[in-house]
Formats: sequence, C-alpha cells, structure tokens
Amino acid sequence: MNNNWQVFFKQRNNVNWDNFKKEMNFAEAGILYDISEMVNLGLSYKQLYFRNNDSLFYVENRIQLGGLISKTYSDLYFSFRNRLDYRQFYVKDSYFSYNNKFSVQYLRFPLQPIISEELFYNIEKPNVDTFRLTAGLYYKIKFLRIELYYGYQVSSSGELTKHCHAIGNTISFEF
Repeated sequence: MNNNWQVFFKQRNNVNWDNFKKEMNFAEAGILYDISEMVNLGLSYKQLYFRNNDSLFYVENRIQLGGLISKTYSDLYFSFRNRLDYRQFYVKDSYFSYNNKFSVQYLRFPLQPIISEELFYNIEKPNVDTFRLTAGLYYKIKFLRIELYYGYQVSSSGELTKHCHAIGNTISFEF
C-alpha cells in the first residue's frame, strides 16, 4: 500500500460511572484513504455489545462510510468527522443513521488532552437519538494509539431517555 492508505483495528470498552458495570464495548476494523492533507475517506465494520435500558446486553453490527476534515493550528488539532452507518440489530429493526463528531486535541505534550462532541441522527425517523460529550487523554506510539476518557451520553428511544456517565478506553492499531 502507498502512504495514502491506512488499515486500522480498534477496541473500545465503557464502564458506567454510577455502578461500575460494563456499559458497552466494540471492535472495529476498517480502511482509510487520505485524499489530501486535510481530508480522508473511510469504510469500516463495527460490532458492538451494549447494555440497553432493560440491563441486558445486545449485539449491533454496523457498516460505516465516513469522511474526516482536519486541520492543525499552532498546537491545536481540529477534526470534523461525518459518517453514514447502516445499523443492524437482532432485537429491533435495522436502520440508517448519520453521525457527526467534532474534536479538539492539544498537541504540545506526549499525553494529549482531547475533547469531542457527537450527534447521532436516525435518518428514518429524523431526530437526534444520541448526544455524546467526551474528554480524555490520547497517547500514540508508532502504530499504537491509546485513549482514556470520561463520557456523558444522552440517548432517547421513543419516550424513554437514558443518561449515562461512563469511563473508558480505546486501543487502536493503525498501519
């Protein structure tokens, strides 16, 4: 592969802050293509295990197509990701969703602070069904990337709204 292509593998684990029970984990694999210094496109597959409102774990499979626009100003790295997901569930109907994420990362130190916000839109029932705000630390050594974070998420499904405070980690390998 030339320098414009990347392959990545990612594992994320979340634990509920209030009761320290596992809330969600996923594994993801994908490819990225750098169109320019500021823009890349990606395709990935993600399998999630998540705790629903009834405290049982469910499986979700996602096919994701996305793009990232990023720019560094001084010691700050800004990124804006847009992604179309096909979300397939075993316990409810599958649907398409749109997700955007805005992040700011401070690059001056090896252990870099990062903050981000995400919105998830259900395309078939046009509404925001999840809002997520995360803050944490990011560290990269060659092809290994580690993130430790705190996250606050609000999810709505019909008339039921769930608030979740979580701590978690993400480990990624990028080639």
